[in-house]
Amino acid sequence: MWSLGIYPMHSLGVHFAPLSLNSGCSAQKSERPIRLTARAYLPPVGASSLPKPLPYFSNMEAGPTMPYPDYIITIHTDGSCSGNPGPGGYAAIIRNPRRQLEISGGEPGTTNNRMELRAVIEALNTLKRPLRLKIFSDSQYVIKGASEWLKSWKARHWKNVKNVDLWQALDAAASRHDIEWQWVRGHAGNEMNEKADLLANQGRERQKQTKRRTRL
Repeated sequence: MWSLGIYPMHSLGVHFAPLSLNSGCSAQKSERPIRLTARAYLPPVGASSLPKPLPYFSNMEAGPTMPYPDYIITIHTDGSCSGNPGPGGYAAIIRNPRRQLEISGGEPGTTNNRMELRAVIEALNTLKRPLRLKIFSDSQYVIKGASEWLKSWKARHWKNVKNVDLWQALDAAASRHDIEWQWVRGHAGNEMNEKADLLANQGRERQKQTKRRTRL
């Protein structure tokens, strides 16, 4: 007889550590905690048994010499903003061969570029050990910044770089992983990009609703 169960979140090899970063808009800065949601998926109905946790899903502390697994973890990210600046949301979908994790959040006063960056940072900060990753984003700002511009920015000591706080956070979060950066066209029928967009919009709408309630 088949059985299904819910895996404890520690077996997913993730933790939640949302950043406490200002939005970049002096009139809208807030120290309000960022809402973060996550969902773990069950194995498909009909599975003969529950799959065993994958090798990197352990609670062991991993040092920088920990070998990468021989498969790639994919991360689909997106950001959303109503106004520029304005209420914004971000989202990421992290997938390994057997599980999927969704994260989303937002800020009351921000920009679209900051939310695109925040989505990647929050996704990377959930990973406990060095991994081989492929990150998908429909933001050329994120993809080109991470794969082409970052090295020269660091060589110039981050001089005149916009959103430098987030770029430095991304650089630190990405440094221990082996990452391939991949641009995808937004709103072009890519299933995971569309899902990330939906989650980012939901994060943005939560911020708008919170703003409305504070005005009452």
